[in-house]
Amino acid sequence: MTPDANQPSLFSKLISLIVAATALTLAFMFSLVLIPTLLLLGTALWFYLRWKMKKWQQAMAEANVEQGWAQEVQSEESGHIIEGEAVVVEEYRRSVSLSASPPSDDGNLHR
Repeated sequence: MTPDANQPSLFSKLISLIVAATALTLAFMFSLVLIPTLLLLGTALWFYLRWKMKKWQQAMAEANVEQGWAQEVQSEESGHIIEGEAVVVEEYRRSVSLSASPPSDDGNLHR
């Protein structure tokens, strides 16, 4: 049996196997370090932004208190509408009686 020029030798197959196993091992080790590190950094960033947003909200609430806007409804005379639209809805109520006779003074119907 003569070796063909296109066929890789046993030595080259062994080297390819070692290189592939090393690459897979390094990739696995890298993922074991990279994924928890990214999760930790993401969680730390989330908590930091949450903490900052709380501080910003407190600062805005304090600024609103200083300007007199906190928890107050401005009077209609001021003419300031911050957001929204005012709509007046008039309801027409019709009294429905169960019998032909009108209700008595005590609110009960005569029968």
